[in-house]
Parts: sequence; C-alpha cells; structure tokens
Amino acid sequence: MNERAINLVILGAGIAGLATAWKLLREQPGRAVILIERDAQPGGLAKTIAWKGYNLDLGPHRFHTEIPEVKQFIKTFCQERMITVQRASRMFLNGRYIPYPIQVLPALRALGLTSTLSFTASALSVLFRRNQAQARSYEEYVIGYYGKPLYRRIFQPFAEKVWGIPASRINAETARVRLRGENIWHALRDSLLSSGETYVAEFLYPPNGIGEISRKFAGEIEAMGGLIHYNHEVTAVGLGNSGVEYVEAQGPEGLRHFPCEAVVSTIPLPALAELMHPAPSPEIRHAAESLRFRALVLLYLLYPEDLSIPDTWLYYPEKHVPFSRISVPGNFNPHGERDGRTCLCVEFPCALDSETWKAAPLDLARRVDEVLLASRLVATRASDALAVRIREGYPLYEIGYEQHRRDLLSFLRSLKNLLTAGRQGLFRHNNLDQSIQMGILAAEEILRARGDFYSWYDHVDRFNQYRIVD
Repeated sequence: MNERAINLVILGAGIAGLATAWKLLREQPGRAVILIERDAQPGGLAKTIAWKGYNLDLGPHRFHTEIPEVKQFIKTFCQERMITVQRASRMFLNGRYIPYPIQVLPALRALGLTSTLSFTASALSVLFRRNQAQARSYEEYVIGYYGKPLYRRIFQPFAEKVWGIPASRINAETARVRLRGENIWHALRDSLLSSGETYVAEFLYPPNGIGEISRKFAGEIEAMGGLIHYNHEVTAVGLGNSGVEYVEAQGPEGLRHFPCEAVVSTIPLPALAELMHPAPSPEIRHAAESLRFRALVLLYLLYPEDLSIPDTWLYYPEKHVPFSRISVPGNFNPHGERDGRTCLCVEFPCALDSETWKAAPLDLARRVDEVLLASRLVATRASDALAVRIREGYPLYEIGYEQHRRDLLSFLRSLKNLLTAGRQGLFRHNNLDQSIQMGILAAEEILRARGDFYSWYDHVDRFNQYRIVD
C-alpha cells in the first residue's frame, strides 16, 4: 500500500481500534486503513501473553454482553471458539473468605453479630431517605445507598486502594457505573438471584485466552487488506487547516510519516493532546494534564503444586492487604489440562514511580505470600514471578474531571476529521463488549460522515450510561 494513499489511520490496535477497522473493511473492502500499535501484538488491555506454559490475560477478562448488536456480532464472529464458564468468587474479610456477592450467613460468621447488626440497621435507615442521585462524591453516593458502617468497612478501603485518593475526592460516577443504583437490598437481591445488573454468574471465554478475539480481529483485518504496524510508538499528530494531516510513529526501522485523510484515536485521551503539533492552547494542555490514570502492576505467581482454589477471582478490600484482587487463570478454562502447578494473577493498583511500581517481582511475591499463607489460601510460597506494568490501568474519575474531559472533546470536535473512541480514547470505564460496540459505532460514523466527525461528539454521552458488570 502506498503510504500517500492512506485513507484512515487508527491509533492503537486494542479492541476498539480493531473493531473499527474490521467493521470498516467489511463494509468497504479495499479501503486504505492502517493501525499503529506500540505493542508487539494486538489487543491492548485485552491481549494474552505466554509465560511458563500458561496463556495469561491482563487480569480476569471474560465476555458477557446485553448489547443486542454485540451479541449478534460475537455469535457470527467467534461463538464456536467460546466456552461457558461458571463464575465463582469470594471476598477476604476479617480473616475469612466469604462468598461474593455477599451472602448473609457467611458475612455474619466473618464479621460477627455486632457488625452485622450495625450494617443491617444502617441499611434499613437508608430505605427511608430520598434517593441520593445528586451525590457528588463516591463517599456520598455509597453512604446514601448502603449506609455508613458498610461504607467504612468495605467500600471505602477498597475504593481508596484501587484509586489512590480519598473516597471523598472520587467522583460519584465511579460508584454509579460499578454499583447497582438503588440500595443494599437491591444489591442483595441481585446477588441471590444473579440478576445480571452488576453480577454475572456465567460468561463466555476463548479457551486460549481473551487475546483470541483480538488475534481473530487482526487476522481478518489483514486478510481484507488492512495493515497493522506493530512496535510503533506514535510521536506526533500533525495538525493543519483541515484538521489532522499526518501521523508520525517511531518503529524498528526509524521514524515513519503517514499522511492521512482521517484519524481514529484509541490511545489515552491526555496523550493524544500532548502529541499534537503544533501544540494546543495552554487551556487544552492543562485539561490534558488534569486527566489522570491509575497505574497497575499485574504480578503472575507460579506455584509448584495444584492449590485447588475453586475461584475465578477473589477480592481483598481491607487496607492492610497491599493488593486488590487475585484471579486464577486456570479456572477460566475448566476443560484445560492440569499439570500439577497453579498460576495466580495478583493486581496491585499504584501510582507511577511508586515503590510498588518499581518493586522487583520477587519482592512483590513475598508480600503476597505473607497474606496468602496467613489466610491458608496457599501452603507454599511461589517459585517464580512475572510483573507486567500498565501505565494507564484505570481512568481516574476525580471530582472535576468532567470539565477537563469536556474541554478536550470540544477541542477535538473542532478538528473535524479526528474521532476518538474506546476506554482510553474517551476516558470512559467500559467492559470488553462495550469497547466492541464503541468500535462498531465509530466505523458507522466514519461511513456516514465521510471525513467530518463533528456529530460524533454530540453523542459521546451515550457511553456514560455503560454499567461495569462484575
């Protein structure tokens, strides 16, 4: 393909970028489309890596959707490769592992009668309050729906561990997209009935890891004539009178220049603004600098024996535990071969350049084993460890972020031929199926708008309605 004939450049070959390219090429075969990806493989946060004989996802990925068009898509795209997995999870609380979502009797045994009565009384009291829809912070939202004792005991320490700031500074949107929007009784009902509002009892999963979906996307894109440039880091997005005129990227063979008619960006929204040349106004640069991500260290631990852990993943909300969640990769494929070993994936939310971010894998492994040995989840220490560091793990919904995000999107809208989408590109929490939907909708906008994406930004608030299903 002649680089000067490029019609569309997509920044990032994560799920949203791949879905965009795939949909476009299906609808317009032969269209000149390239994707620029900094990694050596497709998928972004939904990739699978190989280590010590295991196929490992970046955390507990799974596929579940209630979006009709995505249901239909997955049925025709890769349904035959999917297996159905029964979800099993627990929470470590007060020295015990109890079923999650929380069930009354196990919670009573773990917390004791006094705490349970306190939670119950508080939960009863919130039933008679007005709906707290106007809550500004995570703290206000959760207390309004679940009561202060339960907030202090579970929600606050877990939120502050994950996000790294006081819960009073976390925007209420974080709670709205992750928690059932009524009160504790609705949450308990959901857990008992597995209603699917915030809890999924079973899900679909590719037997060789979630990265199978990304690899299938990439294979079909290339078969239809699209190009994916791996190991290329975007270094500049060149602006002119007509919007974006070119993209530059540093690859193994040096700096490459890609003139283009239009751009879809799925890279982190603040990074996109920082890459623009000439630089945007000081106000736009300030907005970009004000949007922050929470970093994440994923620690994979190998144990030389079968630990017989039944869970797909476990939660650790208490402050004294340095990690937030553990997943068991082997349990995502119950039909896979067992070799007498166990691999665990441990999540450490952290700040960039923090002690945790810089720690050696075996140092982190020692911290994990102290907790797991004391809790009797394991009876031996890990024999090997691998750390994967993710700079942009979670968009941080700090109070005030909405205005910065609006300012950036308003600026991008003025460029006309640039469309931003995906979890990172729109600074918007979402699940795998929602990223696929974003990509499909972005492609439909491109097909409809023909190079002027002004109206895309009129509708991005629809993605604010996404609920993160646990």
